[in-house]
Amino acid sequence: MTSQDNQTEQTLIVDIRLSRDEMLGLYKGTASRVSAIARDGRSVSLPLTNLRPYLTWQGVRGRFLIRIDGRARLKDMQRLPD
Repeated sequence: MTSQDNQTEQTLIVDIRLSRDEMLGLYKGTASRVSAIARDGRSVSLPLTNLRPYLTWQGVRGRFLIRIDGRARLKDMQRLPD
């Protein structure tokens, strides 16, 4: 077990605004990740596939709560109310 395994879960709040055209990169294979800055200033890079459940005809828009484990791996993501 490494010291990273002992770290507790962390949460980030991130505002994401991606147009439908920007999300098309996922389906065309030209994009696989999205980078954003959390409200506390930390940067985060997410696989676009994690945004698929939130995709509408307008794209992806909203405020999201992201939980990461001690190894900075995504555990959970949920859209928060506006």
